[in-house]
Amino acid sequence: MIILSLNRNHNGSVCILKDGDIIYHSEEERHSRIKFDSTPYKSLIKGLQLVDSIDYLLITGLENDNTKDFYVTLVEKHTKGKFEVIVDDSQHHLWHAATGFYNSGFEKAVIVVMDGHGAKVEETPSVFDKPLVEIESVYVAEYPDKFTEIYKKDNSDSNHISLGFMFETLSDKIFGDKVSAGKVMGLSSYGNDKNYPLNFNILSDGIKLEIDSEINPLDASLTLQTHANKRIKNILKNAVIDSGCNNIVFTGGVALNCVANYEYLKVKDENVNFYVEPISTDDGTSFGYAKLYHHSVTQDMTIRKQTKVYYGLEYNIDNIEGNVVNYSDVAKLLTEGKIISMYQGGAESGPRSLGNRTILFDPRVKNGKEIVNKVKKREEFRPFAGTILQEHLHDWFDMKGLDESPFMMYAVNVKEDKADLIPSIIHVDGTCRIQSLKKETNEHFYNLIQEFYKQTGIPVLFNTSFNLAGEPIVETPQDAIKTLNNSDIDYLYFPEKNIII
Repeated sequence: MIILSLNRNHNGSVCILKDGDIIYHSEEERHSRIKFDSTPYKSLIKGLQLVDSIDYLLITGLENDNTKDFYVTLVEKHTKGKFEVIVDDSQHHLWHAATGFYNSGFEKAVIVVMDGHGAKVEETPSVFDKPLVEIESVYVAEYPDKFTEIYKKDNSDSNHISLGFMFETLSDKIFGDKVSAGKVMGLSSYGNDKNYPLNFNILSDGIKLEIDSEINPLDASLTLQTHANKRIKNILKNAVIDSGCNNIVFTGGVALNCVANYEYLKVKDENVNFYVEPISTDDGTSFGYAKLYHHSVTQDMTIRKQTKVYYGLEYNIDNIEGNVVNYSDVAKLLTEGKIISMYQGGAESGPRSLGNRTILFDPRVKNGKEIVNKVKKREEFRPFAGTILQEHLHDWFDMKGLDESPFMMYAVNVKEDKADLIPSIIHVDGTCRIQSLKKETNEHFYNLIQEFYKQTGIPVLFNTSFNLAGEPIVETPQDAIKTLNNSDIDYLYFPEKNIII
């Protein structure tokens, strides 16, 4: 059975399942090169190249636009036979929950969903002249397809505004756009006053931030992050208590707050198992919709724990020419302070670069953050992540009981005796967003870090997404070469061909 699911909304995306296994998932912006593109067209066309026919076409996120027939016609044109079309815009948070649950590896779990807003919870306008929408949801899930909602919060309470909206509003106030929540999180570590006066109000035309004087971005960011830490810890803690389940999943756009995720690790009970979904923004809703529909139709009890997120297309690189290199050569260039982009396999789903569309640098360089931020054309305060060999993880970072961090979903404390060894990836607050890497997950990336370790004694590489500021992460080899040529990145490495250009 083949299911094709698409999300026609913020972070438009396409997912294809074959007998329950994912064969393709991709966000539209990677193909159109338009950030946050909501209209999956190119991603759909490329996905349809992988199948001759489908059984089900699932569509969500239409929000009453008139594109259903367009998508049906497009799929008919590129496939054989008939398929059933199902449209559902009423279960946005459920799709998020399904993504996290089916990827977690848990047989039973309580799932917390937090984002800017989800589906309408009723058709009539609220007292704020806007439809009521879900902002927080909690489900208890069991195989194959049982999801029981035990908590729902909507936007009818002016004292309980969506965390996603709060970050968007402050982002707009500081940076002039609503899509820089990650910048607000990074900026918060520079603040001093965690009780800075922030007053968010729900108005008829949206959320407004009222301040008495000109805003202090540092303290405002710290205050909001402090509030987020507390609120996220509370809802996660209460979800475990209310459900009686010790397996907890966190998803939705707010789950990308790696600072708050680590704060929860510090306070959770030892017997609680915590999983944060890496494909947690709206691009993941096509994934969750497809997964839940598969398990509902087939009653499949198979648990498919997510161990890697390289769900994008693999492109032909046979015609690319360059200098022949091995892992040792590339590691040597890194020790010489060169910035090296790496391109291989299928693109990562979700917003994190985890070794297939990645820019690498030597984490020992003291001003490395400033160097790479300048090359990527980003604000100089923004921190960077690191990738460490799994077997060295606990020697370098305080994981608060977590065995691994394969998806960079936590900003963790570095061990005191290690911080000075990798200064370019340590944030001002002493944390690092870290990916732990096993050889079976990404052999080329693992071997490169292993060689860097042999040469330097450091089992960690500086790792950031392969894009420039304001651009989507590269998708094709041509995107990669174009980014190389339009920047001060020194090299582009194709480990599958052992060449560098």
